[in-house]
Amino acid sequence: MYYVKAVKGDLTELGNCNLMGAFASAGGGGDSGSWTERANVTLDGAASTIDSSTFTTDNNIMFSAFIKAVTTTGNIEMRLNADADANYCYRGFTNGGTSFSATAQNEARIHDDSGTELEFYIQGFIYNIAGSEKLILTQSCQNTGAGTGATLTQCLITNKWVNTAAQCNQITILPANNTIDTGSNLTVWTAS
Repeated sequence: MYYVKAVKGDLTELGNCNLMGAFASAGGGGDSGSWTERANVTLDGAASTIDSSTFTTDNNIMFSAFIKAVTTTGNIEMRLNADADANYCYRGFTNGGTSFSATAQNEARIHDDSGTELEFYIQGFIYNIAGSEKLILTQSCQNTGAGTGATLTQCLITNKWVNTAAQCNQITILPANNTIDTGSNLTVWTAS
């Protein structure tokens, strides 16, 4: 996803330099390899999930989510293409500690809850090749309290969705034990 194309001589002629911040506008085509926004959903009322709806997909998906929970939450989970069968497995770390893992899960784990605070920021990438199992990498942080005296909880989790029949074209985020509050947001981009 990070690449520089058409580098010549003394580097004065850089061609297509596509880094994470080079997004195309929603619905725009952009150059091959550039990120195009496909979904941007903000809840205007509390809900049990936040869902991208079906979007035009590609070989790479990037997503970000800001999740506000109504009351004490559990883990934050994600389903692809509304698949709620035991087609996911994961391994992760919270605050660099001992790893945790699970197989044959009904959803992907995208944040492992470690407290009672109610705000989460999650970024993720999905390697979305037709005919292959989908590899997912997420990093997240959780607000553990107000002010500079409260540090954040950090998670890094890898997931796999074993569906080889279809590419992902829908993302649904759901807290394991809670409701998502007004103002929560999910944004999805794709690139070739």
